[in-house]
Amino acid sequence: MKKIIFLIFGYVLLSGCVQSTAMFGPVLTAATTGNALQTSLSYGVNLTIKETTGKSSSEHIADYKKKKVAEKDLENLLKKHIQLVGEKITLSRKN
Repeated sequence: MKKIIFLIFGYVLLSGCVQSTAMFGPVLTAATTGNALQTSLSYGVNLTIKETTGKSSSEHIADYKKKKVAEKDLENLLKKHIQLVGEKITLSRKN
């Protein structure tokens, strides 16, 4: 059954039917879990997020990841700066 769904979906996707790509997530969920309720809930939540915020859930995740990377870079920069200042203070006290 999974192979049939995969083949049908692959055919539709490769045939250039752009409208079908919106169903990629739910079809993939249904094919992997076999749970129609989970598929419906997943699709409904993603659609609600998109309509409410204007961004998909994957776009929110990507933005969150970028923010975390920027915060980590800033944290590392500040740690290095604090270490350098500490070393300068230590050297000035020795002189």
